Parts: sequence; structure tokens; C-alpha cells
Amino acid sequence: MADFEIPEEPEYNRNIRRFETTDPAHADLFNAVAQTLINNDEFLKRTVEQQKETVLEKTGDAGDTTVTFTSGDTENPEDWTEITPVESGEKQSSLWQKISLFAKNLRYLWKLCGTSDISGVADGTLTGAVSKLNTDLIGKSPIKIGTSETSFCNAAGGAGITSVFATLDSIHNRITGMESGFHNTTSAGPIFGILLQKSDSSGQGYSGLAFSYATMSIVYFAYIGGTFYIKIYG
Repeated sequence: MADFEIPEEPEYNRNIRRFETTDPAHADLFNAVAQTLINNDEFLKRTVEQQKETVLEKTGDAGDTTVTFTSGDTENPEDWTEITPVESGEKQSSLWQKISLFAKNLRYLWKLCGTSDISGVADGTLTGAVSKLNTDLIGKSPIKIGTSETSFCNAAGGAGITSVFATLDSIHNRITGMESGFHNTTSAGPIFGILLQKSDSSGQGYSGLAFSYATMSIVYFAYIGGTFYIKIYG
């Protein structure tokens, strides 16, 4: 007695012969139909086995699966990217694209934070440092310089005022011929200023305000006839 043969590459056949009452009761007829059913069964069996190797079960491990998507992440981002809200029913490719943009924005924020050590400012956090800097500016009152509240002190003989503000000569050099303002950076920190009165072509007459972060001081200055006069508020 011979067994039915299992083909090397079984194919699925939807056309199954139906027996008629007029059909002869012969083994060849029955065997042909049975062979078609066996081929279909083997085809379905192999298909299920292949799917088990690739289809992820509902509670399966996705550790080795991959997702193809368009990444928005970059190692050195130059700007911030708006991200639409994550919604239920999104495709994996859409979700991972948004995650890549989250990573890119986080890198951008980290870049903006810079590399300066602020552990010694307040509690060492960004919010703590900003709060400390803002608090330091509160309550600053005018300091009288000279013989009266309205007088100025000659910077050349101002009892160390020149050294306190650090860059009066630099301020003079930068202001001459400028239109509106200036800035300077010293070892003690940045200094910013704005002109209230523009100098003439010779640079002999001007006035303005300057702010020194190092001393937390606001200085009103006037350069008249070759002499630098200042009044410090700090």
C-alpha cells in the first residue's frame, strides 16, 4: 500500500472536484481529490510555521524587531522643531519619527545650556541660577559720588572708581564715533552701554549709561572736554 506524496513546493488550489452520482467509484478519482486536499493542507501548515517566525504575538518580545521611519534627529541641531501631539492609533513609523524629534529638541536645549559650570551659583540648577541673578539686581540704591548728589566725580581721581568699573578707557575708545551703544567683555564679566548723547567728530562730547555685571552697577558717564565724569548706581 502506497502513501500519498507530499510535494516539495505545495501550491494552494481552491478548485476541489465535487463528486457526482454518476461518477464511477474508482480509486483514481478519489485519490486525485484527496491529493489536492493534502497539498492544500501542507501549504497552509508551512504558511503558519513561517508566520510564527515573523509575526509578533500580542504579548511577545519586540527586542529584535525593526521599524523603518524618517528620523528628524541630528547630532548638532541648530534649531527647535515643533512636534504634533502623539495620538492613539498612530503607526510605528509616525511614533518613532516623533521620538526622533524629541531627541533632537533635547539635544538643542542641552546645546543652549552651554558648558559653563554653574554649580557654584545658587543651588546649581538653571532655574536657581536665574533666580539668584534676578535677586541680586533687587534693592540696588544710588551711591553718592562727589560732594553732592548731583555732582560727578572725575574718573581720573575718583578713589579707585576706574579700577572698580575696570574699562573706562575701553568704553571711551569704543564710543568715539559710534551711533547708539557698545559692549565689552572683561575678565570680570560683560559690560553693556547705550549712548544718550552722540559724540562729535572729535569724540570730545558724549554721555550715556553703562551696566557692569561684575559690580552690579549702573554708571552714568559724561565725557566733556577731554575729562571723563561718572556717577555710579549700584
